[in-house]
Amino acid sequence: MNASNAEVPVTDVFKSAGARASRGFAPRMSRLREQMWATQLSRDPPPAPEEEHISKLLERLGEEPSADRPEPVTVTGVFYPAMLLTPGIWDRPDSGDGAKPLAWRTPLQAWLFSGFEQWAPSWDLNTSTTDDQTFLGQIGHEDEAFSLLVEVAGPTAGRLRETLLRPDEMVCNVELTGALINRREEREKLPARMAEWGKNFEYCLVVDLTQDQHKIERSGDADPYSGYLWECVAPKNWFEDKDVPDVTDSFFVWEHTDFAEPESRAYGLDTLAHKHAYIEDRFGELQLVQKSAPIVPGDPLLSTESFYEVIELLPT
Repeated sequence: MNASNAEVPVTDVFKSAGARASRGFAPRMSRLREQMWATQLSRDPPPAPEEEHISKLLERLGEEPSADRPEPVTVTGVFYPAMLLTPGIWDRPDSGDGAKPLAWRTPLQAWLFSGFEQWAPSWDLNTSTTDDQTFLGQIGHEDEAFSLLVEVAGPTAGRLRETLLRPDEMVCNVELTGALINRREEREKLPARMAEWGKNFEYCLVVDLTQDQHKIERSGDADPYSGYLWECVAPKNWFEDKDVPDVTDSFFVWEHTDFAEPESRAYGLDTLAHKHAYIEDRFGELQLVQKSAPIVPGDPLLSTESFYEVIELLPT
């Protein structure tokens, strides 16, 4: 999510994203599927192999690439209905010359943004409960940074959150049977910000619910699984003459917590609220621009559709 290589000036991204939101989000989600991971899966797949924990699958992919054709897999791990916005800095193949610094209004913004960008945050961008809406998530272990993207499509996919998670949960353990997709040849079609991610991010787990053997099912309460609670906020007096704030008007406020543990989540939300209050006390009343997940309080100024445009335009 740094600014070098961005075709649109970063300080104009929020503004331009809002203007383009009317194109609608559902078509964008369809194109995401088509452009990033779409592969014709066999209608008569071989029997699924023995189950493999996601940690072992990630280790295997790190050592040797998977075949170019879809590979039937059964994977266990922690499911979180969100997708990574950036890889961890340790997963980036080349640090390059570094990003061109943004013209932040205060050093605190720069510090918060650098931490947010470097340590692999995720975003729950599933907005619909329509039965056949493609659902995006991740299956991982220990931390959201150690995960693979999961795409679930077909009947009831849009209600996956309600199917898998209890109302008081953010994550749960699952068993997933689907196809491991390797789309190295499609990297030029990826959003620019994803094209330089490490090799594990060339893969996606696809669950096509129209196929008999494909499934994703709850397998118990979640193992410990840490990640970011975050919010993007902007002082109202910094953008009072604009429809929406620029990136450099904004603070990316975050708190790392255990998504699987209610007490840890409550502590994280309380800490996030105190950080919000600190910034508001120093810089004026804050407007919530977007947030990581429904558990974070407040109604965002930018729709999910608009903020997704922001993420697409900010390459790592």
